[in-house]
Amino acid sequence: MEFQFEQNLPHQREAIERILALTGTLHAEHSLNHFANCDIYPNDSKIQAELGKIQKDFQLNMKGFTPAQKAVGVAPKPCLYIDVKMETGTGKTYVYTETIHELHKQLGVSKFILIVPGKAIKAGAKNFIEDPDVRRHFRDTCGYGAEIRLFEGTEQKGNKKKKLFPSAVSGFYQNPGESERYISVLLLNSALLTNSNYKNDDFDYGIDNFYCPLDALKATRPIVIIDEPHRFSDGNKAMDAIMNLCPQILIRFGATFPETTVGRGKEKTVVKDYKNLVYNLDAYESFNKNLIKGIAKEHINPLKDAENIKVKVAEITKIDKDNCETRFTWEDSLGKSHRKTLSIGISLSEIHENFGNLVIEDFDKKEIRLSNGVALKVGDTLTPDMYATAYQEAMMRMAIRRHLEAEEQNFNREDKIKTLALFFIDDISAYRNENGALRRSFEKILKAEINKKIEGLKEKDPYREYLQKSLADISATHGGYFAQDNSSSEESVAQEISEILHDKKKLLSMDNLRRFIFSKWTLKEGWDNPNVFTIAKLRSSGSEISKLQEVGRGLRLPVNEFGKRITDEEFTLNYIVDYTEKEFADKLVAEINGEREEMMFITDAQIEEFAQKIGIEAEDLLMELLGKKFIKMRKGDMPGHPVNPEKTNEFADEYPELFKVRDTGRKIIDRNKKKGGDKIRIRSDRYNQLKTLWLKMNEHYLLTFDDKLNDELEKALPILIKQDLFAKTVVQSVRQKVTTQNGVATVHDSSGNSYEVERKIDYGKFLQRIQQKESVPVVAMHQAICKFVQDGGKPMFNERSLANICAEIHRWKLEKLMGRFSYQKVSRSRIKKTSLNKTDGSSEEFITLGLVGKIMDAGEVPKKYLYDSIAYDSPLEKDDILNDVEGVEVFGKIPKSTVRIPTILGETYSPDFMYIVRRKDKNELNLIVECKDVENADKDLRGGEKLKIESAKVFFENLENEGVKVRFKKQLKQENLQAIVEGL
Repeated sequence: MEFQFEQNLPHQREAIERILALTGTLHAEHSLNHFANCDIYPNDSKIQAELGKIQKDFQLNMKGFTPAQKAVGVAPKPCLYIDVKMETGTGKTYVYTETIHELHKQLGVSKFILIVPGKAIKAGAKNFIEDPDVRRHFRDTCGYGAEIRLFEGTEQKGNKKKKLFPSAVSGFYQNPGESERYISVLLLNSALLTNSNYKNDDFDYGIDNFYCPLDALKATRPIVIIDEPHRFSDGNKAMDAIMNLCPQILIRFGATFPETTVGRGKEKTVVKDYKNLVYNLDAYESFNKNLIKGIAKEHINPLKDAENIKVKVAEITKIDKDNCETRFTWEDSLGKSHRKTLSIGISLSEIHENFGNLVIEDFDKKEIRLSNGVALKVGDTLTPDMYATAYQEAMMRMAIRRHLEAEEQNFNREDKIKTLALFFIDDISAYRNENGALRRSFEKILKAEINKKIEGLKEKDPYREYLQKSLADISATHGGYFAQDNSSSEESVAQEISEILHDKKKLLSMDNLRRFIFSKWTLKEGWDNPNVFTIAKLRSSGSEISKLQEVGRGLRLPVNEFGKRITDEEFTLNYIVDYTEKEFADKLVAEINGEREEMMFITDAQIEEFAQKIGIEAEDLLMELLGKKFIKMRKGDMPGHPVNPEKTNEFADEYPELFKVRDTGRKIIDRNKKKGGDKIRIRSDRYNQLKTLWLKMNEHYLLTFDDKLNDELEKALPILIKQDLFAKTVVQSVRQKVTTQNGVATVHDSSGNSYEVERKIDYGKFLQRIQQKESVPVVAMHQAICKFVQDGGKPMFNERSLANICAEIHRWKLEKLMGRFSYQKVSRSRIKKTSLNKTDGSSEEFITLGLVGKIMDAGEVPKKYLYDSIAYDSPLEKDDILNDVEGVEVFGKIPKSTVRIPTILGETYSPDFMYIVRRKDKNELNLIVECKDVENADKDLRGGEKLKIESAKVFFENLENEGVKVRFKKQLKQENLQAIVEGL
């Protein structure tokens, strides 16, 4: 395979042209130092004028000028700063490599220092720059006459007798600074700038009278390029060392930039620390222009009857500088409270077996860090269910299935695409050991899924043959890279590392079966392979790095079997996470949209409506707004004409009514979230009228049953337990795609999948959980299962079987319970606090709108009503609120989930309305109404709803027996509330 590169891709060339426009303002003169670049003289007025043209269409928070004629910050000498913002996967490495060639051509400079944050990124940069195909491309296709000589900085190891000067530094220094044939590039990772080998001057020999490597580099008057600038914020040691190199030009390339604080007090804000930003290819534009893959996030929901244990960090206590004690608390599945204190290095499996080899690895004052990278503060929780082997296997199955879907499509193309999948894990030994549990599970699942795929393929299908080769040598299909592998002497491990880290061509060869890569979050930055189509985080990374950086390993557009990048088609990256990261897509969308300023739009409809009001043509108004630069022309998929952020005050002053109706799009849209949080006022005088009834309804009651039921159930159990109740557990995945439209990034639901897992439960726990959920004695349940086995039954003790058995027992209870239950009051001294009342029984001032109703109505609020606004959930409820019913003194909608009446379903129930009714010649009466916006109760109400209403009838009859004058009524769609009141 030979990699093919396209010259002059618009999004890449534009970045280079903007850099050259700024550097074109510089004046360069020959240097007297043979080993240094030419002397560069900046002119701030020319730079600022050119930058103004470049930044003309930038949003305000990206504009700004940093001078080049005077030193800034810790820099001892002036420097021209240039920032280039390019999203991950859009060819940043290519752009800065071509920029080096262009600056050599434009200014005659030959000394560049390329600085990256870590070794993995350094390896990627080295592989690219030294690749023969890359060199050939820039020489033959692009026509650059000079060749790059790369010097890689490494840790210099001397012997006991001598301390050797870094060879990369001496080699770089001794090359001429103004060479026509060669460009010298020194590649350093940030740690080399701050360790003693490069900072000190105690070497046994120097070069050209320099005994400190950094001083020698400083003398070359280099051009410095920084990759991943967010790792080099002003003030950190590496950045200080860079500025002490006295670069004449400093160019930062990255998707993310450092942040800085501006303003004071309430005006203090955090902003990106851009220095002469010339290009902004953000995530939105990258997705929208199809420069990178789309993203489909998918997670598997927890099992419906999982243990749902939450292990909480209760306290972190420092013992000494090397150790701490962390106290964890939790309730088990039976509701019993536990606590456990663990020190550094102790396995969390002492809390729950699902945690396996997970240990506390490190700590500081406020948090602990686990061996999988998760950082926990006091109050944070862990979910053992997410660490269960069955759950992890379901994630692997989902990832493999998604991989095979993509692989089949890519294989059947005329120009095949080798398809890769990347798995992040936390237990290295479980994969690296030949009989490791993770390795065995993966190979078992992969074989099963490949066989399943083969069944649906024709006999002579080439993809079928490819899969059969994989089955014949399953171990050859996967490989791993972990930091500890660097010290491994195994030849097979060395071969895997070579392919994964250094030999991209071999890994992408269709003849190579290896396509599943395992790592411990080591490849999160720096490593990339364009043909990764699936990333699975089998363990949450706990990382706070940006979500775009997380998916960055798989965003690049793929290359085909001939090494050509495919740029005219749409591809999707499958990103598999566990349930604890279910909000990943939302966070990703927020990040994509987050750097864009709040944009305001005026729609054509709003312009037309306002034009009619003031008596002019809509077209004339539009031209007037454009002429005054209050708005800009609408482009592409924008929802309207964008308001000019620099003219908002003038716009608001001259056209206050039109400005008031503008559409403000905050650029974070989540169609899966419901709006909420608005408040409405509670009328305290109306509450006081309802107070006695309200507090009475919220007293504590227990549901009690006929004592004979338990005896009947024990007799019925052997008949209820049947073979079809025992089944394998099936879990469902949730898939979401990130798309861009109408000027914003959004999340859309996509079709998920079902996966069978064998989630075994210890038999004793199985019986205990049935007892907890359905109050069935353990002995009785055990005897019923023994009878089932004696009769030839084959039980499976897992979550699915547990749920089925509980459902069958529940169904039996419902059939037998009608008319055989009652409510018993439980005395307590304190008043229950609800969304309506405080602990002293008095009224709250406000209530959350969503608790009353999801639909608002701007009509006049009845004086008798409990709230000062109208909110409802159905047309029938709206009618009941607005209709003035004779005899009703006061009424109110009962907030959702407040009156928690226990029902025979094992759930709680809350009615819709409460009324105080005073009829002629009759005593005051309390009325509780359940609204059902259906025509026929027997036909349209589900069984569960009927049973809840029946439970409520019994509950309020119980209240009446206690002396409370109350009636409970059900109201259907065709029933008038006035008629119900009159019929009391």
